[in-house]
Amino acid sequence: MKKLLWMGGSILWLFVIGLIADQIPRDSAQITGPVFKNDNITMYRNITYSKIHDSQLDILMPKKVKKGDKLPLILWTHGGGFIAGDKKHKNPYLAQLAEKGFIIANMNYALAPEYQYPTPIKQQIAAAGYMMRNTLRLPLDKTQIVIGGDSAGAQLASQFAAIQTNPLLRKEMAVSQSFSQSQLKAVILFGGFYDMNSVRATKFPRINLFMESYTGEADWEKNFLPLDQMSTVKQVTAKYPPTFLTVGDADPFDSQGKELVAVLKKNQVPYKTAFFDRTHRLPHQYQFHMQLKESQLTYQQLLMFLGRYTNQVPYDAGTKGTGAGI
Repeated sequence: MKKLLWMGGSILWLFVIGLIADQIPRDSAQITGPVFKNDNITMYRNITYSKIHDSQLDILMPKKVKKGDKLPLILWTHGGGFIAGDKKHKNPYLAQLAEKGFIIANMNYALAPEYQYPTPIKQQIAAAGYMMRNTLRLPLDKTQIVIGGDSAGAQLASQFAAIQTNPLLRKEMAVSQSFSQSQLKAVILFGGFYDMNSVRATKFPRINLFMESYTGEADWEKNFLPLDQMSTVKQVTAKYPPTFLTVGDADPFDSQGKELVAVLKKNQVPYKTAFFDRTHRLPHQYQFHMQLKESQLTYQQLLMFLGRYTNQVPYDAGTKGTGAGI
């Protein structure tokens, strides 16, 4: 086997939900992110990828790239219930993936209720286009693309993947394909929700606020006409990419993950899960708490999954190569 197992370091975790007192303001042009140290990566911050509000992304990649290497791209969308959150809070975790030999584009997007559906989807399309144009001349392998996200970002990522593989969904949404089926190697979904008709029943804190803010409808199940577009469980086809899913066993979205797995299985889509047996009491977004043994295990399983579905030979801390700066 060409892949090894790795242990992750500690990270800073912050999940901002609702209109609560500790919500972080979004000065997108000035954000520098929380302080974290990873000497193995290079980061390009706050790159504007679209004219839509809050269209900035951070790019993370190994500081030294082996001569001649082209690295897979992971396009990441953060969570926050569509109304909060920021890319910077995921950079410490994503850096641990990037240092293994991946280029990660970690994107911000415009937040509800000011910017509602499908604005973030339009921004995903724009971010994908920016990365594929490769203006920065990164050592990017355009034939190896992974789409990922956490919480509400996992919903967005799962739908964005469905857009690439379901022509009927593209036609209904009047959008174009960003990646071909051969380019799109995998999907990573952390603690997301995938059925908009059953998500209210999860009783996730402030789920009504999140969905009403994003759709503009308090009774979204009845009154929001594009609802099925958002429900990945209704958009998966046999061409959907291999999927990695995890969710905490104390996360109200646990049932949503299992519902999506059933649909993937029905369509014979390869998948890997990091689920737990309700004795671990793992909360929403547990995977970013890298002091937990379960989070370290999930990280290892994710690396193995990426090793299986991309051609990347993972780097180690001692990798020798050329500088990646511009």
